[in-house]
Amino acid sequence: MQNSDIAFLLQVFMLAWLAVLAAVVTIQALRGDLHMGGMLRARDRSRRGRIDPERVAMLFVTVAVMGGYALSALAGEPSFNEQSGRARLPDIPEMLLALLAGGNATYLAGKISRR
Repeated sequence: MQNSDIAFLLQVFMLAWLAVLAAVVTIQALRGDLHMGGMLRARDRSRRGRIDPERVAMLFVTVAVMGGYALSALAGEPSFNEQSGRARLPDIPEMLLALLAGGNATYLAGKISRR
């Protein structure tokens, strides 16, 4: 078995593993077994039960960056590794990287300011 065969098998295994994991999480969330009600709520005693704006912003920024990256990957020309000739994921656009960094900075700033 050559290295390229092992790499291909590993790639297929990882994609299958991620698909199964996504299916399990989705099924549990839809059945109500996965409690997501407190995902956006504050955990400190003074604000318990209130929605944290930085958590909401972080969620929306993360989803927006993931969607933007998926759209840019689907719309762009396929890129290939020059050494192996295999397809590879495109680079993350700088705008999306800046948006993700800004979202993380906002989240951290909100957490630090509440202490």
